[in-house]
Amino acid sequence: MRALKLLGATLLALPLCAQASDIYRCEIDGVIEFSDQPCQTDSVPYQPAGSISVIEPAQDLSSIQQRNQDWLDQHRDRQTREDEIAAARRLAAAQTTPTPAPPQPARVISPWAWQPPTYRPPVRPPVRPPSEFEPPPQRYSALSGPFPGTRRRASNDSTTSDQR
Repeated sequence: MRALKLLGATLLALPLCAQASDIYRCEIDGVIEFSDQPCQTDSVPYQPAGSISVIEPAQDLSSIQQRNQDWLDQHRDRQTREDEIAAARRLAAAQTTPTPAPPQPARVISPWAWQPPTYRPPVRPPVRPPSEFEPPPQRYSALSGPFPGTRRRASNDSTTSDQR
């Protein structure tokens, strides 16, 4: 019954939350701003002309295209120079004489095909001696008894959970 009342109250309050407020369109110093507060005293709410928002293209598209093309040409030139430098470095590295490798130690040839691995004892962590100041571990937490969901009895009772 309580859930039904809560559902009814929610359904009654829902239209109050979803109420649309007015939006005002203001142009200040050539910048268009939309706000929920009127910009001037004689402002009227904004009514869109259609459902599609159209942004006018810039008037100087040819100059923007030319700047982009110039940047691309510079980038390609720089990339070509870097590739040429890298190729020259690779060629110089290939022409240098390699340094001889250090001599390898002689290998011992065994008459046996398989040799067992050498024995290594396992590494065990060091044993820590018990400290005199460590409290003993508690059997139960302060809020529970010996079994989950039970409580400790008061200390004035004749039998306690520790005496069992």
